[in-house]
Amino acid sequence: FQSIFSTDGTHVIAGGNDKTARIWALRTSRTVATLTGHSNKIYSCIFDLEGHRAVTGSYDRTIRLWDVQTGFSKRTLMCGSSCNHVALSPDGNLLVSAHVNKKIQFWSLRGGQLVQEVGGLHDAQVTGVQFSGDGTQVVTTSRDNTCALVDVRQFREVGRMSDRSFKTAV
Repeated sequence: FQSIFSTDGTHVIAGGNDKTARIWALRTSRTVATLTGHSNKIYSCIFDLEGHRAVTGSYDRTIRLWDVQTGFSKRTLMCGSSCNHVALSPDGNLLVSAHVNKKIQFWSLRGGQLVQEVGGLHDAQVTGVQFSGDGTQVVTTSRDNTCALVDVRQFREVGRMSDRSFKTAV
């Protein structure tokens, strides 16, 4: 399960086994929002760059976009496979998600539509994803104990990393 700071460092969000995500204000250590609506555990959650929206990825095969101030779900993305991890591009316009079905998906946050699904990267579920600092690549981790590099402009694998002693944690 993931917990992460807001960009401005004033809040923390964490997903839980109880099907909710909670947002805490660091100054007071109090819960300021409880995000409810998923029907299974939430493995991943993040804030957008401004801290106005949150994104959660769940084992219920959905990704939800939330209004942080109201705590309301603004959009539900039907991803078709349990979601292990979500990450935002540096410009905040593209979301990438890692899934149990061994695939990653790229989503437009502006329109909420699936931009591209990429499979064939791994032989087991994808457990993590992260954009490079310039947003041109994504690195993935998988239960097959490999990391793959994906070119975001072409949505194809451009590299692979592994080591005999490397084992993924999730």
